[in-house]
Parts: sequence; C-alpha cells; structure tokens
Amino acid sequence: MTVGGPSATHHEYQETPALRSVTRPRRYLAHHWLVLLTPLLRYSATRDAYVLRAVGGSKGPVLRVDRRRRQLGFDGIDRRTSAA
Repeated sequence: MTVGGPSATHHEYQETPALRSVTRPRRYLAHHWLVLLTPLLRYSATRDAYVLRAVGGSKGPVLRVDRRRRQLGFDGIDRRTSAA
C-alpha cells in the first residue's frame, strides 16, 4: 500500500497556482503614435499588441492600433420601435 495513492497526486495538481487570470486592459492608439513610440515598444504576437521592450511581459501598457471607426449619425427613420 502506498502512502497518498493516486488521489494525492491529483490533489497536488489542483493546488498549483493558476496562470494570470486578470488581463491588462488594451489601450488603443492611432498608428502615428505607435510609430513614434517604436524605440520603446515591441510587438507581442501572443497579445496581438505592442508592449514595453524591457518589462512588457508583466508590466506597463498593452497598446493596439486604433482601427475602430467613428459611427456617423443616422438621419433615417428608426424602424426598431415600429410595430411589425
């Protein structure tokens, strides 16, 4: 008879610390700002974003290119409230 058995190994596995569950928020910058900051930043393929060169793996901002478009005002009839 072994001490602990298979369940002890399983229990030890569950107690290992989990990976980081809280992600750093992404901040969006215009492309020209990222070009100016290129000496300080590197591209992280796993994040699909730019991070600080020396400490970006764990600290600092996570920057992405702002590809979002401003939504133009809609002058037409709003059909969402009409009866079907």
